[in-house]
Amino acid sequence: MTFDLEKIRIEFGSALQETDPSRPLDSLETVVIKTIASKHGIQIADEIIPETNSIAGWIAWIERFSKRP
Repeated sequence: MTFDLEKIRIEFGSALQETDPSRPLDSLETVVIKTIASKHGIQIADEIIPETNSIAGWIAWIERFSKRP
């Protein structure tokens, strides 16, 4: 499955009003990220958080997720 990562990245940034994709996210922001991902058909279990919990980290995680068989 492939996703429009740029569109998702822009949506993440817009929803969080964030211009720094590397800034660590707090727990509420992480919930927002997971909610937006779900809207795009990406189901993320509650316990999953990428090594770098940031917009950039989530985009990297989604990219890896999309390449899984």
